[in-house]
Order: sequence, then C-alpha cells, then structure tokens
Amino acid sequence: MVLFNLVPQFLYPVVRQYPFDAIVERIVRELEKRNWKVPGITVSFRTYGSGENKYMMAEKISSENFSLRFGRYQGELDSIHKDEAAVEFVWIPGEEISMLYDGGMSYALYVGTVDESQNWYPDKMCTLTKIKEGPWHSYSYYKTDLGDDKYVTKQFSLPFARIGRSRIPRSIKISEKINKFMAWLQKYALDYIMSFPEAEVIESAFRPEELIPYTGPWEELFAECDNKAASFIIDGKTCLSSMRPEDRHAHIEQRERLISGISSTDGIPEEYLESYIWCDSDPRPLDGTVCFTKEYVMRIRPKYANQIFVVDDAERDQILDKYHEGEPNLDELSPEEVIRLILESPVPNEAIREADLLRAKTMVPIADYKGGYKSPIILIRRELDFDEIVSVRSIEK
Repeated sequence: MVLFNLVPQFLYPVVRQYPFDAIVERIVRELEKRNWKVPGITVSFRTYGSGENKYMMAEKISSENFSLRFGRYQGELDSIHKDEAAVEFVWIPGEEISMLYDGGMSYALYVGTVDESQNWYPDKMCTLTKIKEGPWHSYSYYKTDLGDDKYVTKQFSLPFARIGRSRIPRSIKISEKINKFMAWLQKYALDYIMSFPEAEVIESAFRPEELIPYTGPWEELFAECDNKAASFIIDGKTCLSSMRPEDRHAHIEQRERLISGISSTDGIPEEYLESYIWCDSDPRPLDGTVCFTKEYVMRIRPKYANQIFVVDDAERDQILDKYHEGEPNLDELSPEEVIRLILESPVPNEAIREADLLRAKTMVPIADYKGGYKSPIILIRRELDFDEIVSVRSIEK
C-alpha cells in the first residue's frame, strides 16, 4: 500500500442549511459528469486526511460570472477529520454572501475603492480580512442571522468622504439578495454547465503520482521525534491491524516549515511554506545535542522518492553565524543557559527570513539531486509508511 497515492473518498456538499446548498450540490455533480471540464470554468480541489482515510472535495469553482468557495463544516468523517465540503462563500460580480455552519450569514457589497479611478474588483473574491482600518476599504459589510427577513443594519462601510454616502445602502433585505444570487447561479452556473454534453466516461478528479523508486544518494535518513511519535511508530509496526484507519501511518507531529515568521506570502512559492519532516543523512549530529522536546531518532529507509527534497543549509549558516561570533559552544552550556541564549538572540527577524529564503531557493527533488551541497538537509513532505521506518532509538545525551 502506498499511502500518498490512496484514492480518496470524494465529498459532496450534501448539507441543507442555507438556500444555496441544493443548487451548489447540483453544480458540483453536473461538473463531475463532465469531468470538471467546462469552458470558462476553473475548478480546484483539496485533498486531505491521514493513514488509510483520505478525502477529496472541490475547494473553489469559479468563472468571470460567479465563484464558489468551499470549506463549511457538515459533519465528522472519523476521529480526526471533519467534512468541510459545504459551500462557504458565494460571489457574483460586485457582491458576496458568506455562510457559517453555526447559522450566521454575512453579505458584502463592493462599492468601489478609495481611488475612484480603479475598477470595482469585478474578478476578485473578497475576504473578510480586508475589513480593517486603512486605505483598502473596498466594500460595505452586512451581517444577519439565518432566516432573518428584516432590513439588515450596516456594520462596516467605506469613508463617506471619499466614496459618497449615496452609493452605500444603509441596509439591505437579505431575502431579496438570496433570490438574486439563486437566479444568478441558476443562469450563469448550472444552466451554463448543463448546456454542455456529459462525458462518455467519468474520470476521477484524483490524479495519483507516478511512483519514483528511491535510489539515494543516501541509503538511510535520520530524523528526530518525541516520545509520543516513537510509541506510535512502535505500535504501528507491531499491531497495525488494531489501529484506526486514519492512524495507519508514521504519525510525526513535529513538522517544521521551510520558511517561518513571514507576514505576507506574496511571491513565495507554496512549497516553501509547507511543513516537512527534517532529516539528516548522518545520525551522529543528532546525538549529544541539547533537545527539549525530541528524544528519539528514527532511521528511515524510503521506498519512494516522491515528495522528498534536498536543501543546502550552508549559506544560511554563514549569514547567521556572524551574529553569534564570540558566543560559547552550545555543547558547553546547560539546557537553561541554551534557552536564555536563544531568548536573547541578537539575530534580527529580517535576517532569519532572508537566510531561510536563501536556503529554500536551493530546494530540489531528491530524485534530481546531483550532489555538491555542503550542508544538505533532506525534507519529507508526505506521510511515511510504517515499513519505511527501520527503527527508533533514544538520543544519546
């Protein structure tokens, strides 16, 4: 069994909590009948889960006339994962309605921008994070409870001096807006989709990866884990059948991002922001180190090179080392002294982010690694099968 290639269970938006739920489910199912390929409509998916329980759902369906974003809770899937395949945001040009699973509904009206020469964001999906003080007041925001057919008071609006009081309604009638959105989705989404023929053969939206056998350059990799993960791995290797399906993988919670502490992800490749299992090609550096939460070393022998990468830590170390000149060797300090040294670190956050980004730019898939890195770190993004873990042992302090 290859965990990262297991065909996931597809989740449909089946809950009936809001007026949009029924038509949105039809939109999803009609797109599926056409293999998600309708001119002018783009579909993105989200795959999640763990072990032998994998799930897949539509994450966003959009065109120039509408956009649907999914992520609303509609039930429990197993002991860990929730079904979040219900629609959460419905956008039509200039307007948006968002829905919460606990019954709250909000309405956003695009009324322009601070700079009147700019467009009205006709092709953008608004997010509530834009509701803040500053120059990016781009819409008015209204909120109501489910079923409220009264006029809704305005909770937030643009500065009247720049946009004009007359262009911002003081209230809206939610039932009228719901009817407008429903008619719009019927015409520009469902009817449009159904004007195209169904596919003769329905294909799964899931595309398994082509398996890449692991051929090195290191036969074994080594990573730290805590006592909980070590016990979990030992149990999985000895009594797998007694474990819950969602737990049937080498459960390692201490994953770390390649770049952390950044306030904006603009221009940052997605793979730089993922969380990884960090590995070394040599177990010796892991012994004798001051470690406060990780007490075990895993010996890993990957079966496949899929989702395994190599980065070079050498240049990052050079950048940061200049801030630590004259500091004592960590091996000579007590754990309390190390903590104090870390808390009093003279390294600016900007320097850390710059060094992290420099290291991230050296990332290559391990199958394409040609050697030459002075300080290689191996990063594993996927789940590990229990038989890829050769052994777990205590770190020698």
